[in-house]
Amino acid sequence: MPSEHTAVTMMADAVHNPAEPRHFMKLVPVPGRAAAKLPDGTTLAESENAFFAIEISRDFYPPVVYFPRPDVAVNLLKSDKVTHCPLKGDASYFSVREAGGSVKDMVWAYENPVSGAEALSDLVAFYPDRCVIQLEPA
Repeated sequence: MPSEHTAVTMMADAVHNPAEPRHFMKLVPVPGRAAAKLPDGTTLAESENAFFAIEISRDFYPPVVYFPRPDVAVNLLKSDKVTHCPLKGDASYFSVREAGGSVKDMVWAYENPVSGAEALSDLVAFYPDRCVIQLEPA
């Protein structure tokens, strides 16, 4: 019979999934400058105040770079797509308008995150398979 685990990770400033204490996330400042660019070099966002979201559940998720909304350099067009994460809340999706058209649902944000994840409310993330994420050390 499998054992039941109810341990909570003892990590300072981590956000925990209330239904699964082994699912947690921590926001860590990016040390230096982060940028999201289209393959043609068009800057989507650039910031010295970006964060890595490091999320762990049954496995390690790849770190996600979140940018402050004021550092986004393009117009975001809100789409109808919404998904739910028990750790962060409901994600809204945005398309990016560019010279050649638009890239659908390239960006997501937790505009009204669940309790404990409020730090995400003014941040956005870009799908790394639809743009290039660049990191420059401080």
